[in-house]
Amino acid sequence: MRFNLIKPKNIKYVKISCIDYENEKYELKTSIKEMTDALILLRYRCNKQLKSYAPQYTLAKFVTDEAMYVAQTEIQKIGIFKKTYVDIQILKPKEVQRRQLREYYRVALTKAVAITCTKKEGEQEVFLAKTVDLSAGGVKVSWLKSLQDGKRIEKTDFRKFNEISISLYLDSEIPIVFDATFVRFQPDDEGVSNFAFEFKNPNLRYVNQVAKYVDDLRASQRDESIN
Repeated sequence: MRFNLIKPKNIKYVKISCIDYENEKYELKTSIKEMTDALILLRYRCNKQLKSYAPQYTLAKFVTDEAMYVAQTEIQKIGIFKKTYVDIQILKPKEVQRRQLREYYRVALTKAVAITCTKKEGEQEVFLAKTVDLSAGGVKVSWLKSLQDGKRIEKTDFRKFNEISISLYLDSEIPIVFDATFVRFQPDDEGVSNFAFEFKNPNLRYVNQVAKYVDDLRASQRDESIN
């Protein structure tokens, strides 16, 4: 479909993939700051230096409340805005493909996670938890306890932390580590505290690893239900 059929005000955010100087692939969640007939200016908050380059081809995902629209385009320019923001200029696509809104399947499972939280002044707190469910886009955890004193945490405001890192242990002693954003606190029907996180600007290699793990687990669950 034609990209111009999407109203700019309906686009909540744009995800773009990019490659850094070490050939690692990342996905960045950005917002639209300006749009012309030929170009789109995107901006995202960056706690770490973006070691990427332009020009390079990219896959852009324009997300609305109803759907996600995907197009191949090109990053033309990358620049710093007020130190903590990065401006990314891409070519405005002419055609897009409409896809389902949910990018990744979610599956219920219990695995160990460690959540490292850093305050603005550099002080860190580490929490241990168990997953409630998992997708390649984020994770929900419960049974949170402090690594410092071992006490159970029923509720904490993760928004007070400047950076959040989640170490996910699947079937290996070596964790998969994601930077994350706290999404919401949600007690379940039994009153157990659940905390939802979204993976932020993840390494696509790790995203694909988790997506494959989830897909394999869903397939095995379907086989068990059939048998």
